[in-house]
Amino acid sequence: MEHSYLKAWKAIQSALVLLLAGTVASCSTASSRSSARVELPRDTWISVADNQAKLYKAGESVDVGGEPMYLESPGYVGMILVPINGSASKIRPSSRRISEWTSEQVQADLDQKLSSLVEETNRVQVLMSKRQSKEALSSVSSLQLRYPKVAYLNFLKASALYLDGDRAQARAVLEQALLAYPNHAQARELYMSLGGDASRVPASTTPKQQQPEEKYP
Repeated sequence: MEHSYLKAWKAIQSALVLLLAGTVASCSTASSRSSARVELPRDTWISVADNQAKLYKAGESVDVGGEPMYLESPGYVGMILVPINGSASKIRPSSRRISEWTSEQVQADLDQKLSSLVEETNRVQVLMSKRQSKEALSSVSSLQLRYPKVAYLNFLKASALYLDGDRAQARAVLEQALLAYPNHAQARELYMSLGGDASRVPASTTPKQQQPEEKYP
């Protein structure tokens, strides 16, 4: 029966499969125990079969064993190590950064999504300038469904709620937004003007501008 992590691996487009040197003579060869050890160049999560992944630190060595191993390091392309009879005693895997595998098509898709987000954000601002708060709220909600990880959209939503007269909900949304972006001065000012509690949001890390020293003759 195919291991579940191998099934998941097939769904990863940018995958690197590293075969240890040698020749597979039969199915039993793959299951035979290998004496090879993997020297990890960076912190790596390793999972074998259906076991939970375990974190190993950079510089550690791990026995390959008789089962395929799935290696993941943050920011790098993952890989599967397949044990093969007679493989080298030491293996130092070298995977490329994910950013190096980004194709022109992926970049084009990102550019298109960013352009769409900017265009629709501008549309929401136009709606608010016309005091069409209901339409603005509907548009922001649609954007947040499509881009759930863009926390900055909460500032836009809070503005629309404030314009619609829902001060309590605007304050609640601003509170969530300031957790992600504590240095947004205008949002913080609006939050406090709506009765916000400064102790519920992180302090701004932006240094205050020092007033020029006055010199007297």
